Amino acid sequence: MRVKSRSGLLFCAAFLLFLLSASAALAKPDWVTVKYTGCKLLTVKNTKVTDGNHKKLVLYFDVINNSKDGDIITAIYDRTIKYQGVFTITQMEWGTVYQGVLESKGWRPASWNISYSGKFTNPEKGEWYPGQVYKYDISVTLNKLIKPKENWKTTNEASSRGFNFKPEQLYFDFGVRSHK
Repeated sequence: MRVKSRSGLLFCAAFLLFLLSASAALAKPDWVTVKYTGCKLLTVKNTKVTDGNHKKLVLYFDVINNSKDGDIITAIYDRTIKYQGVFTITQMEWGTVYQGVLESKGWRPASWNISYSGKFTNPEKGEWYPGQVYKYDISVTLNKLIKPKENWKTTNEASSRGFNFKPEQLYFDFGVRSHK
């Protein structure tokens, strides 16, 4: 009985070593680089300006195949993204409320510290040869990132006048399948 438990323990240890080496092999190789290229604020179709999900922040990335050995990327999978930064609406209206009516005093920026993390398991399939760039974007609705100033209508309308997103931390990792 004791021999079986030791062989089981040995098998478990060997299996864990296999999983560790397999996970390292599945990680993003050094010859694939990721570059953050910017962001946009887009309007979501079939929503109203009073909805929290009326606007979405879209971050754009370039995934570049820099293989010198002729490796062809055939799939990108298990994408993990995390980011933190400052989201600013540049022209948020401010003033005093008199008898339920806002008497505008001018424009003032409004800022939020935002953070997001997500994991996406569905694979992106294709063929990216050395030197080719895969354009990847991630979109998140504003109601998952910020709380509105006053209400969503005011916040959404102000964000249409101008916004800025300054990323402080960006983390984007994934696995690739490739062949030569």
